[in-house]
Amino acid sequence: MGTTEKLSVSLPSDLVAKIRERLKAGEASSISAFLAEAAEYKLSRAAQVSALLQARVEALQVTDPDEYRRIYDNGAGFRTALAAGKAARERGAEGE
Repeated sequence: MGTTEKLSVSLPSDLVAKIRERLKAGEASSISAFLAEAAEYKLSRAAQVSALLQARVEALQVTDPDEYRRIYDNGAGFRTALAAGKAARERGAEGE
């Protein structure tokens, strides 16, 4: 995994209890190891979903170009809103 950083997090008590149960059952060596594994899993799943969606979009572009164009055009407003939100967050971060 490489270098590590110390990170302080606050978790709901019920979640902490469940993690401790896993530790007692020997399913993890430490809370840090458990959380690192959970984060890696979440990131991996997100990458898999993104790749799957990208493959489906590419297939649709070939099999039904009109439907692809309709979906793409309908998403233009959404993409504009996302870009505006990102720009606003970046401006806010610069002001801090």
